[in-house]
Amino acid sequence: MHLLFQNLKKYIDPIILISCFSNLGIILITFNIITNTAEHFSYLAESFISGVTYFLKMPAMSWGDTTLFNNHYYWPLGPFPAVLLIPFVWIFKQFNVFFHQGYLQLPIVIGIGYLFFAVAKRLKINNRDSLYATLAFISSSFFMLAIQPSGWIFSQIIVIFFIFLALLEYLTRKRYLIIGFLMGCVLATRITAGLGILFFVLDIIFSQESKKIKYQNLINLAAPFMIIIILLGFYNYLRFENFLDSGYKHQILTNPALIKARDYGLFSIHHLASNLYYFLLAGPIPVFKDSISRVLAFPFIKPDPWGMSIFITSPYLLYMFCLKYKDGLSKIILITATIIALPIFLYYGIGWIQFGYRYAFDFLPFIFLLFIKNYNDRYHNFSKLLKIIIVFSLFFNLFLIFTGFLK
Repeated sequence: MHLLFQNLKKYIDPIILISCFSNLGIILITFNIITNTAEHFSYLAESFISGVTYFLKMPAMSWGDTTLFNNHYYWPLGPFPAVLLIPFVWIFKQFNVFFHQGYLQLPIVIGIGYLFFAVAKRLKINNRDSLYATLAFISSSFFMLAIQPSGWIFSQIIVIFFIFLALLEYLTRKRYLIIGFLMGCVLATRITAGLGILFFVLDIIFSQESKKIKYQNLINLAAPFMIIIILLGFYNYLRFENFLDSGYKHQILTNPALIKARDYGLFSIHHLASNLYYFLLAGPIPVFKDSISRVLAFPFIKPDPWGMSIFITSPYLLYMFCLKYKDGLSKIILITATIIALPIFLYYGIGWIQFGYRYAFDFLPFIFLLFIKNYNDRYHNFSKLLKIIIVFSLFFNLFLIFTGFLK
């Protein structure tokens, strides 16, 4: 009996991992195929094909979050996702078929899973633990992004994919010209995420290489990044006759709470406390049977659409408070994540109709990298408790997503 138990024990992890990934995969495929709302980047790609930078058609149910200038509506978000969509949109257009963003988001999300696994392997984490680490990331608040290919979300999926591409390049061949281009693509998608270039700059500066090699690496890193900055400036000028104006300041807002928040400033210290609250402290909200009593009704709790704490959606990250970050790489990651997070936490837009705190995914790839690296450095293997927390977190998040958003 003991021998039988030992043999069965070997298959527990594979069964759990296969079950979790297969179920997530089914949900992922289904929602990316059937979701066809807020196709901002696909419509913007059509505009680029037609030689203009403004929308030729209303991309969603309203012009909300677009910017009106000279009687045209523009998309203030970075243009790179639309550029990426151009060949797909053009090919489908030849057959009078619209190319939905979800068609491309699906393979990109799968690519993110592969890249995260590959990065974990490069950190000398064993295969099984690398799969659990990938499951932890995929089933975090990221999963709500993964199954929601709307205009706002698609750009964040692109950001995460290209950040992990850059990190994998850094951990393998370390070709800074390619890293600079990849991070330039990140910048051309979300400006705050583009600040992640600092990670690679600091790594070069504090490396043990000679000054000559450091200068060469910095030039290789900066050259494509600066070219993309210049191109973004011209893109802004074509739209708003100003190299520095991306259109965020004059976005058409439909939510009164966001309109009022922007009155305190696009970026302001006034927004710091609320952003930190939703990132670190906010929990689910109760569901009551009626508006008078405090009697709970199924599903008893639901996600707060303004956001929820990262420790609710990814409770295993509480382990980070037990780890030490004394090595140079960890310190560089912490500095980078802090620099990226600062403008996000000072921004008026907390995020709306979201699971977790989605803007944090501009820096969360670095946080997850920090977590799995230092956990593995200290404990060498993922504990049973950590694996249980990861799996529990997956089902808890799915419960909240399906009862709170997809019911």
